[in-house]
Amino acid sequence: MDAVTALSASGPAYIYIILESLRGGGVKSAYARHCHLLAAQMALGAATMVLETGSHPALLKDAVTHGRLHHRRHPRTGRRRLRVTLIKAVMRAAQRAKELASS
Repeated sequence: MDAVTALSASGPAYIYIILESLRGGGVKSAYARHCHLLAAQMALGAATMVLETGSHPALLKDAVTHGRLHHRRHPRTGRRRLRVTLIKAVMRAAQRAKELASS
């Protein structure tokens, strides 16, 4: 139950960070007009695809990128930064939910 709390309570903040970052990339790429709305519509479409197809997000990602999406890797560890950061954040939020439930 703590993991459910972590995902449902903290998840929107992670999505907002991703949307904010995509908007920033759009602005830096000289497309400033309504970047946040374009990013939000894209996220809605991606989420809808997962819900409607029941497919694992990794399969959908690979279909869209044809396996060519290169994630930024940490220079020292070589680990994928975004994925590892989000996984750790959900794990920390689940731990915090557990702590709050026991106090």
